[in-house]
Amino acid sequence: MALRVIIDDAIVQTRAVLLDTAGPLRIALSGLSDGPATGAVVPAKVSKRIRGSDDCLVTLDDGHAAHLSGRRGGSDQTLTEGMTFIAQVVRAGDVDKRPEVRRVDDSIPQTPGWDEIDQFFATLPTGFQGDIRITSPQLWARRVPKWRARFGDTVRCFKQDFQDPYTAFEQSGAEQVLHALLARRWPLQGRHGFSGDIRFGSVNGVTVFDVNSGAPTGQKGALITNRTAAQALARLISLGGFGGLMVVDFIDLHRHSDQKTVLEAFDAAQKGLGLSIKRTGWSKFGMVELQAPKGSQDLSAQLCADNAAGYYAGHVALRACARAAQRAPGPVRLHLAEPVYRWFQRYDAATLLSERLAMPFTLSAVEDWPASSWSLEDATRS
Repeated sequence: MALRVIIDDAIVQTRAVLLDTAGPLRIALSGLSDGPATGAVVPAKVSKRIRGSDDCLVTLDDGHAAHLSGRRGGSDQTLTEGMTFIAQVVRAGDVDKRPEVRRVDDSIPQTPGWDEIDQFFATLPTGFQGDIRITSPQLWARRVPKWRARFGDTVRCFKQDFQDPYTAFEQSGAEQVLHALLARRWPLQGRHGFSGDIRFGSVNGVTVFDVNSGAPTGQKGALITNRTAAQALARLISLGGFGGLMVVDFIDLHRHSDQKTVLEAFDAAQKGLGLSIKRTGWSKFGMVELQAPKGSQDLSAQLCADNAAGYYAGHVALRACARAAQRAPGPVRLHLAEPVYRWFQRYDAATLLSERLAMPFTLSAVEDWPASSWSLEDATRS
């Protein structure tokens, strides 16, 4: 399977996509987690032992609270309240849960600067030999030396690709994937002219995928839609970082042979992507249960709620940068939705944009705008 990587610099965010010949396989966006990224090794302190178990509540070196699970193989009775140790983040925090860590040996090098892109590199397929295309000179100078030092096996894979820094990530198909994850709707389009979608959501750790046809269909149409959905589902699970218990609600099929065809399509698709997903058979209500290891980056969960502003911040920053570059030199003001404005402030984006384009940028927040809205104007206007 031919693989390649595109990494771009979205001013306030670094974005990476792993592709095969059929499109995106995995996407990473830096900074979406409020706290340390998966894989980081940091000092921690036990704040409270949970009675009746080996679990602990801990405080990480950066002040974030985290959960130390005995089930993860890190906690034991030697840890007492107030004791310090070295922890590795095995699951980044999201809107519902604090980060989860495990105890590691003190000799393991600490990685406080580890982010989602470092974890993306760490989980590339063994023996990866494809190109890693870097689309920005600033990103090449700032990050590539560190990546080469950390991930020696990929040293020869880095390539400069500075020709079109504003569209490479989008042309890869990654933008469409992110829009689908934000909308919780994965479109289906078949060779037979039909349309449909997979709609999904998570409640209390269980993810439900609902297969829908774009129009009323008989059993033949239902079979085609279900088979297409089964093939797409494996890629969707990989891209969204879904894991744990999942339930798929297929369109009803009455013949056992048709049900078997759909399940075989899913098995072949996940095998082709190198996934490890267990499944049940087809229930009488058209349900199939799946179980997979939790992804190192649950991108779908990270795009929930306020964290979606992080995606829009990178999206807007590149487009504002491209539009400003077409203007006559002079001060400009960038109007942003309130949550995106806060994200820009977090990264001092006005300074970054000013340095990138050699023209003064100022930022302005608009409270009632949706996160995707923005505008650029001459800052000298009254």
